[in-house]
Amino acid sequence: MKLEKVHVTNFRSVDDSEEFSVEPVTCLVGKNEAGKSAILLALAALNPHLSTPATFDKERDYPRRLLTQYEDRHSGKAAVAITTTWRLTSPEAARIAATVGEGVVTTDLITISRAYGKEVDVSVDLDFGKALEHLYTKFQLDDSERSVLSSADTTSKLITTLAEISSPTERHAALKSHLEPVLNLMRNERCA
Repeated sequence: MKLEKVHVTNFRSVDDSEEFSVEPVTCLVGKNEAGKSAILLALAALNPHLSTPATFDKERDYPRRLLTQYEDRHSGKAAVAITTTWRLTSPEAARIAATVGEGVVTTDLITISRAYGKEVDVSVDLDFGKALEHLYTKFQLDDSERSVLSSADTTSKLITTLAEISSPTERHAALKSHLEPVLNLMRNERCA
C-alpha cells in the first residue's frame, strides 16, 4: 500500500494539521514546536514496530492545555490522533479479491486511523452482497441453505444468523467455523 494522505489531530503540539498529501518527497516546514516531529511520531504510533512500541497516551500526548476539556470536546469518545489514506497496489487488490471475492472491495483507497487508547481502525468500502455471495459459493450452499440466511446482509448478521439456526447443515457448520475468527475479533473489540 502507498500512503497518500495524513491528518493529525489532538496530538502534542498539533491541534489540527489539516489533511495533507504525501508524495515521494514530502517536506515538513515550520518553526520550532510547530509540530513537525509530532506528525512523524503520530505516524510512528499508527502501527508501531514491535521493537519500538509507540502508543497514543492521553496523559502524555493529548495537548496539555486542552486535557481538562477532553471529555467535553470528544463527547466521552476516544479522540482520534491520526487518520491516513492508503492506496492499494494492483497485486494487493488482486490478492484481496482472491480471498474475499471479486468486487467486494469497491475502491482501492483504505482509511486507517488510531485514537487514544484504541487499536488501529481500518475502514474500507465493501459490497457485502458480493462478499456473502462469494462465501455461499465457496461453501457450496444450495438454495434452501441460502434461504435460511436470507436476512443476513452483512458479515456480522450472517454470523448471528448462523448461530441461531437450530439444525444447521454440514455446509452451514463449515461456513460458521470459517467465520469464527471474525466472531472472535468482534467479541474482542466489544470488550475493549
